[in-house]
Amino acid sequence: MAGYWRPPCYPWVVPLPAADVEIDASRAAALVGDAFPALAGAPVRPFGSGYDNAAFLVDETWVFRFPRRRAAVFFLERELAALPRLSLPVAIPAPRHVSRPRLGFPFPFAGYRVLPGRPAGVVPEAAQPALAAQLGEALRALHAAHLDVDGTPAPDLDKTDRPRALRRLRLRLRRMEREGRLGGWSGAEIFELASALAAAEDASDACWVHGDLYPKHLLLDEAQRLSGIIDWGDLRRGDRAIDLAIAYGLFAPPARARFFEALGGVDEATHRRARFFAVWYGVVLSDFGVSEGMDDLVEIGQAYLARRLAEERSR
Repeated sequence: MAGYWRPPCYPWVVPLPAADVEIDASRAAALVGDAFPALAGAPVRPFGSGYDNAAFLVDETWVFRFPRRRAAVFFLERELAALPRLSLPVAIPAPRHVSRPRLGFPFPFAGYRVLPGRPAGVVPEAAQPALAAQLGEALRALHAAHLDVDGTPAPDLDKTDRPRALRRLRLRLRRMEREGRLGGWSGAEIFELASALAAAEDASDACWVHGDLYPKHLLLDEAQRLSGIIDWGDLRRGDRAIDLAIAYGLFAPPARARFFEALGGVDEATHRRARFFAVWYGVVLSDFGVSEGMDDLVEIGQAYLARRLAEERSR
């Protein structure tokens, strides 16, 4: 199966509140058929559901995303405005079918052609250097982009707010340690490490960032090369360290060097903030993966934490 544009999910919001509206394949088919007669009667099947959206594959060609809550409309509208203006050296979703609310469904929805590839997980070290170079080139283009759209982050969902992230991280670590879900790691040690890294100097300027870049949002081909980047709901202007965290969580040092060579110059404070966000992602993905029964996220989160703790201890 080709890769898909997974609906955005915010695992740092705990507990997850109930959705404003639910949708199943039958209702999705009715909405798509009413909005786009050429697709009426086409097969429709579920294709993933996250915090913000439910996704359905239509005619094995189009991924339609339906907001499950009012706040998600912000992210959909950002994608619809920005993605057609964004050009990267790798495939990204392009909205082709856009509908206003209809048939009692209260939110707009949109369809995108399925992109090739499969979501990444923990990538073997032998495949990392080529992937790292591709990803560095893609982020270099993204961070230099000039998009004539509003880049303000979503209200109350700015993950680059490090003091807020630390407060939530402390609560999460305490709960995970109490429940025996830190795999033998010390919650106090992880928090102390995160606090030291979070104290880095703030970014001096802002650029366009993906905003939620971790392995499941990379599509890879059979050779483990980058074929696409998905899930752009957090696209905004902000601290590029949030995007660079993937280099410190996913890649071993040799591949990481290839990544930063392709990306271009990064100052030491940005490196430290990126290391903080890598620790943060490790904790969040590990915790959310366990709570939702998503073993792939647990594996990614544990790999992030293992890499960061080992490297930070050796510094």
